[in-house]
Amino acid sequence: MPLIQEAGGTLLAWSTQDGGPALAHGLLQRCWDLPGHPIGPDNSTVIEDGGAVVALLLGGEAGAWTRDESAHLVPLEGLARLPILQRFHRRLQTQRDARPALPAGAWYLSSLGVRPSHRRRGLARMLLAEATRHAHSHACARILVEVVADNAGAVALYRSDGFQDELTWSLPRGPTILRLTRRV
Repeated sequence: MPLIQEAGGTLLAWSTQDGGPALAHGLLQRCWDLPGHPIGPDNSTVIEDGGAVVALLLGGEAGAWTRDESAHLVPLEGLARLPILQRFHRRLQTQRDARPALPAGAWYLSSLGVRPSHRRRGLARMLLAEATRHAHSHACARILVEVVADNAGAVALYRSDGFQDELTWSLPRGPTILRLTRRV
């Protein structure tokens, strides 16, 4: 969960800012435990070192990330006080309204994270190759990823792997997001 939280980046932090890391962690854990939820073990690849997860890929067919949320209701009771959860729901709706639709037929790379102690060892490239295999197995013609536009390291990684800028969008009083895509 901590690596997903780190790799989840600004969208997760922006949506859960009032509840802080505890809300984000609790939310991710409940999504992970919910059968069929896109944020779950069926859509993840991990690399371990000494029994610890040091790198993570989370993603899936874009349609799974944009379906009607009623199919994947996440119980929020007990994660935070009611006013914080209400603000969280408003931020999620704002994010849904601001985000351009994810295209059909694409594999959505939701999160890619490598622990700082394990960076510069080729793990991110291994996970990008795994994303390509996942996209092929789901008959997706392209892979897409969204990153905070000023995350120079992530943008450079994706561009060096053949991803090209597709569009940018912004959250109100939040970051600018860059969507990059690559043909499979």
